[in-house]
Amino acid sequence: MQNLNGMTAVVTGAAMGIGLHIARSLAEAGATVAVTDIRGQEKAAAELAEAGHVVSSHKLDVASEADWAVWQRNCRAGWTSWSTMRAFFHPFHAFRSNSSAMTSGSA
Repeated sequence: MQNLNGMTAVVTGAAMGIGLHIARSLAEAGATVAVTDIRGQEKAAAELAEAGHVVSSHKLDVASEADWAVWQRNCRAGWTSWSTMRAFFHPFHAFRSNSSAMTSGSA
């Protein structure tokens, strides 16, 4: 992966699985990473921070309009690193958009 120093990335579903792997890869490449999820985000962010990466932890339920409203309000309020946000990773969306193929009965 290229050098991502100075970039901020937001990863949803980053407490475990694919989301955590994406967050770890971005952090290892030098990005500041916002680890978001509905639970477990603090532990995942702590693991990445212990490895020397710059991360933050945020509760974000991507299915909740209220959570999105809080997220947007906080971004507009000037979370300092968000001015350099260049990437938003939402692994669940990729899974969800392909779910019809997995349940179509054509297995």
